[in-house]
Amino acid sequence: IPCSARLPVIVLISSAIFGSRAPFMIFSLYIISIITAILSGVLFSKTALRDKSEGMIMELPDYRWPQVKNLFVRAWSQSKEYLLKAGTVIFGISVILFLLSYFPRGTEGGFIHIAGHYISPLFRPLGFDIPMTVSLITGFFAKESIISTLSVLYQTSALPLSDYLSAHWNALSGFVFMVFVMIYIPCIATVAVIRKETGSNKWTLISVLYSLAAAYTISLIFKLIL
Repeated sequence: IPCSARLPVIVLISSAIFGSRAPFMIFSLYIISIITAILSGVLFSKTALRDKSEGMIMELPDYRWPQVKNLFVRAWSQSKEYLLKAGTVIFGISVILFLLSYFPRGTEGGFIHIAGHYISPLFRPLGFDIPMTVSLITGFFAKESIISTLSVLYQTSALPLSDYLSAHWNALSGFVFMVFVMIYIPCIATVAVIRKETGSNKWTLISVLYSLAAAYTISLIFKLIL
């Protein structure tokens, strides 16, 4: 199930590439992710998780009309959390990426280009270039950093990233990239929670590898049939 951190990435790319059709594309991406989750549940229930569940009983609070004060408190809490995240994790990743793309002097693209050169062949069947590949890696730390990574590596300081994407990405590559973003590995904080809740390194590794395999396979299918 896609987290809210993926939404800004999807909205920006969809708006840049599909324009007025962006809402439909975003809706279709959520449908794809939900279908993937359902099929994954069926797959694991038939294979690795055959034990019958004992179910769960949870007491729900009474339904009440929302209060304006609570809405503002909740909105402020979420906004504050995002601003703190943007001002620490995302900003820090952007600075590191800038330095890695600038040094060593005399090397085009710096360390990040060298690393991307070796990793990008794995994603070439999907049509991803080096900035797209590197952004997926930094997205493991925070999904919002995908946008900042693309901005740094495409060197879009002279124009908005959305303008660059609309001019250089085609509809197919943009859609396939968004499908991958919606399905692939969650951020490192979620992986840490999976490890804590399961108490198992094996199941944590399985969840990471499975999400990567599912994202790659589904993205490749769309790449081939569209």
